[in-house]
Amino acid sequence: MNKTILTVILLITIICNLNAQNDLIPQTIEQQKKAKNIAEKWFTLLIEGENIDSLITISKIPFALDRKKILNSEDELKAFYNKVIEKKVNALCLKFLQKYFIPNMKL
Repeated sequence: MNKTILTVILLITIICNLNAQNDLIPQTIEQQKKAKNIAEKWFTLLIEGENIDSLITISKIPFALDRKKILNSEDELKAFYNKVIEKKVNALCLKFLQKYFIPNMKL
């Protein structure tokens, strides 16, 4: 009985591993450099928070957030970027206030 259960578990494990997603997508060095440049540009644009249209140009629609929520339109993506940028500005303002005006304030 134990051998049967172990055999079934082993077979299920092997089958699941065969169907598992491979996160190591084969890429040439040139493709890796291009992907890195796009990621750096996207992150820089997001941090600067000035040119949302360029961010949308780089982004693909549908855009997945944490593999749970999917943004299916340019308007949803624009609203998301605006929200991220607004939160970034608010966080920077709080840090500035804490540092220069209210040193004992907790974030």
